Amino acid sequence: MIKIDPNNKCHYIGSKYEETEDFDIKDIAKLVRKEIREKVKGGEFPQGKYSVRIDRFPGGQSLDVDITLLDTKSTKKARKTEKDLIKNVESIVNQYNFYAGNAMIDYWFGRFFDKVQVWYE
Repeated sequence: MIKIDPNNKCHYIGSKYEETEDFDIKDIAKLVRKEIREKVKGGEFPQGKYSVRIDRFPGGQSLDVDITLLDTKSTKKARKTEKDLIKNVESIVNQYNFYAGNAMIDYWFGRFFDKVQVWYE
């Protein structure tokens, strides 16, 4: 078990981290896909293509979500919706992650890196 100081704002443990602590990153990706699918089906997320991919590399692993939306209009409202969507998808991903870092000494420790991007078709 990883000890993280809950009073340090640079540290966090996702709400589902402990119950999935022994899961492989590919199993985490399956859970993220399932949650996203439920949000799209329930109308909370817009229709589009949601691609959840993992990558393993020396020194870590990553879980990336690419979202391709069909709306090509770049309006102020669309950009706000895009930002909200990214924030909501990041919150799903971060439920399974933990992070302990200190930029002052260039230290990062976590379960995986993550990135959420929106594209337009």
